[in-house]
Amino acid sequence: MEYVDKVLHDFNDIQIFAKIQFGSQRDTFDMIFDSGSSWVWLATDKCASCVNPHKYSARNSTSFA
Repeated sequence: MEYVDKVLHDFNDIQIFAKIQFGSQRDTFDMIFDSGSSWVWLATDKCASCVNPHKYSARNSTSFA
């Protein structure tokens, strides 16, 4: 696994956000980070009730385990 150096941005010291990529196909997502958690939540194509129409597809990624 390679090291990634990422510039984070903030909005009025309330939200920390950045664009990050997932999977071998490098799908780009706008992420708002929860600074009180080490978890990252990502909507997938299996989520029928997720509001964001842009969803991650594991079947299109060769790196998904």
